[in-house]
This record gives sequence, structure tokens and C-alpha cells, in this order.
Amino acid sequence: DRAPRDPKKKLISGSFLLDTVIRGLVMGAVVFIAFLIGKNAGGHLLGVTYAFTTIVIAELVLAYACRSFIKSMFEMNPLSNPQMLGAITISFLLFVPTFFFPEIFKTTSLSLKDIGIVIGLGLIPALAVDFWKFVKRALNKQVEP
Repeated sequence: DRAPRDPKKKLISGSFLLDTVIRGLVMGAVVFIAFLIGKNAGGHLLGVTYAFTTIVIAELVLAYACRSFIKSMFEMNPLSNPQMLGAITISFLLFVPTFFFPEIFKTTSLSLKDIGIVIGLGLIPALAVDFWKFVKRALNKQVEP
């Protein structure tokens, strides 16, 4: 779909570093907000569970969104990379037991409302990444490394 990266260019460019910092700041802010929402709704343990669940969901969705430096995750075929889809599915399945064995994972159960909140929060980093890609395209400053 695109030419290979020029081996003479740096592996980590300034643009890549900026993208990484932005992703990290958004992820950190969203997880902190998730913790605060959970803590205010039901105490420290619910806050920890909100934060943990949000970061897992966010990372799984973000892995998919970061497949391209330019294209939105909505512009890519979700089935075009079956290995990644399999890895995300397996990761999600490994995450599910945290809901059924909260005493082992030091979490608490989540209501359907709680699950809706953490899924919504977990989508924010990937949506922010897609928005950042749109801004870069609009500014015409980004090329795929």
C-alpha cells in the first residue's frame, strides 16, 4: 500500500515522538478522569476498577487506531489484519475474568451503567488519535514514516 521506510531516516522522528507524547497525555488524562468518576460514584475500589477497565479498553482500541499514521481507524478495513484482530480478541478474552474474579484482581463488579461509562471513556484516546490525524492532514504536515 506504501513504499518501505527509507532506512537512512531515523526510526523515531520528531513527528512520531510528538504523536506518542500526545497519545500518552490523552491516555493519562482519560484514565485519571475515569478513576475520579468511579471514586466519586462508589469509592476508591470502584475508581481503581474504572481506571483499570478504561485503560484496557483504551489500549485495545488504540492498538487498532494506530495501525496508520494518517488514515482514520474508520477508513481502514477492520478485517484486513486478521493477526491483529486475533490478538485484540485474545487480549479482551483474557481481560474478561477480571469481572468474574474481582477478589483476585483487586477490582469490584461493574453495573451496566458503569460498563457504558468505561467503554465511552476507553474510546476517547482512539478518537483523539483520529482527530489528531485529521488535524495533521488538514495542516498537510504529516507523511507516513
